[in-house]
Amino acid sequence: GYNAHLGWKSEAAAAGPEARLRVLGRADAVWPWNAAAAAELGRAWFESGAEALADPAKRDDSFRRSAAAFLRSLRLDPGVPATHFHFAQALLYMSYLGLPVAADPLDEYERAARLAGHNGQIRFEVGKVMVGLWPSLPPERREFAAGLLKKTLAAGDPDRLLGILEAWHLQGGDPELIERVLPEDAVSLRTYARFLGERGLSLEARWSALARAAALALAAARAEIARGRRAA
Repeated sequence: GYNAHLGWKSEAAAAGPEARLRVLGRADAVWPWNAAAAAELGRAWFESGAEALADPAKRDDSFRRSAAAFLRSLRLDPGVPATHFHFAQALLYMSYLGLPVAADPLDEYERAARLAGHNGQIRFEVGKVMVGLWPSLPPERREFAAGLLKKTLAAGDPDRLLGILEAWHLQGGDPELIERVLPEDAVSLRTYARFLGERGLSLEARWSALARAAALALAAARAEIARGRRAA
């Protein structure tokens, strides 16, 4: 009823986090057991903290409130992958700032990915974060991240591949990582080669990717010819 209406109003009408906080605060006061409203409150406090980076007192208070709201939302409904993801984002920012955190952000990212099911967008977002954190990940986290990225990229979406490649390039471009997760299909290999070429990166890796793409295309053409002969 009224609580749901306020939640909708916060998304549709409020321009910034401060306005959303006012509306969501009213919703929370009316019905504090609404997990979705608590999660939206967490997102609004996170945005408030991100906008107040130059004001340490306001920034830190906003991030603490954000984490508390996400934690309350997850206690009410622990099965929402997006809430785990946004909670992890808040925890990660807090850890960068040296603030005490209620949980390990990597645990929350992993829970978000495991709960995502068919939600490829959540897995993609978690994968990008994991790529950015790759140099600091312990071996078991790297295994999880590599498996997640391989599954995410297997669909052959070039836009998602480019998003992962951008994150990979920013964190240093570990060739071992990309070789583990890059799909072995001609389109993905050509996308990778083009990415390398546009940034003047490893010529050897670019040639290798193009050669593998050409070999796959040739194999596919031969298979198509063989099917045509059998049909004839």
